[in-house]
Amino acid sequence: MKRLQELIGRQPAAIVWLPDWAERLAMAGISAGNLDVEVPGTAASGEIGAMARSVEKFRQGLIESARLATEVAERDRAEQA
Repeated sequence: MKRLQELIGRQPAAIVWLPDWAERLAMAGISAGNLDVEVPGTAASGEIGAMARSVEKFRQGLIESARLATEVAERDRAEQA
């Protein structure tokens, strides 16, 4: 019972830690090139939400860069044909 009380007493820390952990996983996925990863916490307020929105904006920028690079490559191939 005492252990349960200790865990319940630490719940707020766990609530803060879990979004941070999830965002770190998302950032790791993005840095590995997985741009399909969902960035959690973008609707949250405070620092966690701000960080999540920044990561999402960075991910969207990478997606746009990849799209433009593909567009340029296709245009170059079409001009060479």
